[in-house]
Amino acid sequence: ARAIHRASGRPGPFVAQNCGAIPSTLAESLLFGHERGAFTGATSATPGLFERAGGGTLFLDEANSLPLDLQARFLRVLEDRQVTRLGAARERPIDVRVVLASNADLAAEVAAGRFRADLLYRVSGFAMATPPLREHAEDIPALAAQFAHDYAMRNRRRVPRFTPAALRLLATMDWPGNARQLRSVVETAAVSSGDTGVVDVDALALAPLASAGAAVASVSTRAACERDAFRGALLRALAATGGKPGVAAQLLGVHRTTVQRYMKRFGIRAKGAVEGTP
Repeated sequence: ARAIHRASGRPGPFVAQNCGAIPSTLAESLLFGHERGAFTGATSATPGLFERAGGGTLFLDEANSLPLDLQARFLRVLEDRQVTRLGAARERPIDVRVVLASNADLAAEVAAGRFRADLLYRVSGFAMATPPLREHAEDIPALAAQFAHDYAMRNRRRVPRFTPAALRLLATMDWPGNARQLRSVVETAAVSSGDTGVVDVDALALAPLASAGAAVASVSTRAACERDAFRGALLRALAATGGKPGVAAQLLGVHRTTVQRYMKRFGIRAKGAVEGTP
């Protein structure tokens, strides 16, 4: 959304809001603004997001979280290009580009009665599907490097460098949390790397790789270990560590003997695991 705004040439500001984080009691005032005395505590007139983004871009993330009653008013603002503050008697013209993002399929949300069909038709003039990170794993090294650079600049540290084995491991994960999860992993691994300035497989072992159901997940029960997901994670961990069961065990959050036992159960040879085959 920021890239679209920068490329648009619009002179106004870029204003972003996560709709899922707006309290229902404040949503209308935050979006459309209010006049003094419009409700208890409204001690001064305050413009809403539409007005604040005037001449620029308003980015609403998780737009599927907007309540249905606000969706109706939101549609009217888009149609009329005017907004009425709470407690106001007149409309105010607006000039704003609106970009919406949704973490849910809006067509499915319409079918479930949680999103207005007319609003979907109005905002889907140009739709862009963002693929999950696992579908463009070739971008992971560049993203990891950027996140590492950002971390180093904020903390006045040396920019961490990833070893080839660490990058191979990152590229094999499913990343259910997408770029946010990758950023978290990179920053934690950078801390774990200490003053060496090198992020290796051992540093990644201390990062939150197991969060949100990642492929290389910490496995604590026999039933979970026997799932196909663990077999695939075990193969990838062995491949990333050069076939070393001890280091692979660290990545998976299990004991070395557990890795050895399941290598035997799955018929995995260390040399074959490095090559990615059982």
